[in-house]
Amino acid sequence: MGTLLIPSSMAPPFGFLIGDVVVLTQLAKRCFAVSQTACGENDRLTCDLSSLHTVLQRVEEETAKPESPIHMPGKSSAQELRTLFKAYEKLLVTLDTILLKYNGLSKEGRSGRKVG
Repeated sequence: MGTLLIPSSMAPPFGFLIGDVVVLTQLAKRCFAVSQTACGENDRLTCDLSSLHTVLQRVEEETAKPESPIHMPGKSSAQELRTLFKAYEKLLVTLDTILLKYNGLSKEGRSGRKVG
């Protein structure tokens, strides 16, 4: 995954944040699915990723509304979201990489014991 579409110095036009949150929502959903395989349905990481995915879906719904306070000129909401999105993107990309590698390991490799 590349960098988000977020220029830091300009006020976002309507619709700009929508694309960013859609990308993050999809990445959170993927991490959640991979976490279910790697950690199990009830693992803390899986539950936290499910919660993050739910929150991002709600933010996505809100950013889709042109009248949302997020899009009001002079509000710092959009900039705050941009900052959060960048942090979440970095976290989710790292988690995705780790979980995909973990799922590719054999049972012996997953156990944490030294193999060989």
